[in-house]
Amino acid sequence: ATRLPDGIALVAFLEREDVRDAFMSVKVASLDHMGERGKFGTSSIRRAAQVLRVRPDLTIVPFRGNVGTRLQKLFDGVADATMLAMAGLNRLGESHRATALLDPEIFMPAPAQGAIGLTVRSDDTRMAGLVRALDHEPTHTTIIAERAMLAVLDGSCRTPVGALARTEGGTLTLKGQILSLDGRTAFDSAAEGTDPIKLGRQVGEDLIAQAGTEWLAQWAQH
Repeated sequence: ATRLPDGIALVAFLEREDVRDAFMSVKVASLDHMGERGKFGTSSIRRAAQVLRVRPDLTIVPFRGNVGTRLQKLFDGVADATMLAMAGLNRLGESHRATALLDPEIFMPAPAQGAIGLTVRSDDTRMAGLVRALDHEPTHTTIIAERAMLAVLDGSCRTPVGALARTEGGTLTLKGQILSLDGRTAFDSAAEGTDPIKLGRQVGEDLIAQAGTEWLAQWAQH
């Protein structure tokens, strides 16, 4: 959530895991190798839209469950392939399940994907001080930027959202993307700066300006 309950503060982030999505299949080596009109399993509107953007011929089928359940569903033919966060696979010791890793520039991850945030009660200064010692500053900066972008979009956008922030040489870069549910339309924005909140708002507002109120309104009902 981009808005925390009253009395709760987000004070630290552990070092971010792999941000990429993983392609997983027991039949084919990559998305490009899937047969025409193949079945792609996902319950994520972002992943569905990104897949349809590059493979509009595929059929999206609902797909839920833990890694073992999803793998069994692939063996059972419920879907020919699926997509999972590589961060989750790594943390579960299941990275070997990934058939291929997807380019995050094309399959932009969800905002804050792979990050673990630590919250405390807003009035608990002692605990906040202890937790801040665990903070990984580069991760903190990038996640604040991505969350600031998402906060802008949450107010007027009900479409799939992707975000990817990076820090290098003291410069923060943020890329953002919104897509139609069917993947046919996508808007991209990128900017550099030093203030993560300002940068996030800038990219979010640019995406809204590009899309326009009419385009955004047609997806609001979904």
